[in-house]
Amino acid sequence: ILNADVKWNKEKKQIDIHAIADDGPQAKTYIDGFVAPGPGPGYIDLGIRADGTYLDFAHSFTSSFIGHIDGHGKGHARVIGPLDAINLTGELVLNGQAYVKTLGCTYEMRNDTVRMVPNEIAFVHCPIYDIHGNQGILTGGIHHVELTNLTYDIYVSADNLLAYDFPDFGDELFYGTVFVQGTAAIHGRDDEVLIEADVTPQEHSFLVYNAATPDAITNTEFIRWGSKADLA
Repeated sequence: ILNADVKWNKEKKQIDIHAIADDGPQAKTYIDGFVAPGPGPGYIDLGIRADGTYLDFAHSFTSSFIGHIDGHGKGHARVIGPLDAINLTGELVLNGQAYVKTLGCTYEMRNDTVRMVPNEIAFVHCPIYDIHGNQGILTGGIHHVELTNLTYDIYVSADNLLAYDFPDFGDELFYGTVFVQGTAAIHGRDDEVLIEADVTPQEHSFLVYNAATPDAITNTEFIRWGSKADLA
């Protein structure tokens, strides 16, 4: 529910905005600022105070690799710049969960601080938790060019963290559950996701490969098959 006091400021030739977005007793967003329509490209300067604001809006930045986001944020942000070059600054404290589609895993953030600087939403040493309570440390950021051309570089240091969790084959050749120790990087560019990992599987991990035809194993170049004797 949006309650907005919007007025034309004749002297400054701008639209003054004072509003409250009310999503319930523990989720309100306060908006104060203006939009100047021109002449020229125009200008926007909106101060935003998040008091339990739902994080659903962040899905538009991360939909290429995150299935859904649930949670709330508190802090201050600012939408500012020419109307053809808008940017976002500020700092929010987040509590919530995000489902990473490429890994099949849900991770939780607890009172983690996210900083917004021009053309980047930055994560700095943020603890994250899997559904079993195991911890990893997340750094990196979501990059944009004036809220367009979104890319991301996310780095995770894992301590027995659930890193892959699919219960069946679906449309893929693999399924399984994998807990890892080590580091990983997730890069997103132009609808392409690149995952680089240097990790060691931990106890309770398993991975099943679908060798659907007799020659599937010999034709799969990215797997090297061997035995325990080969590793001795």
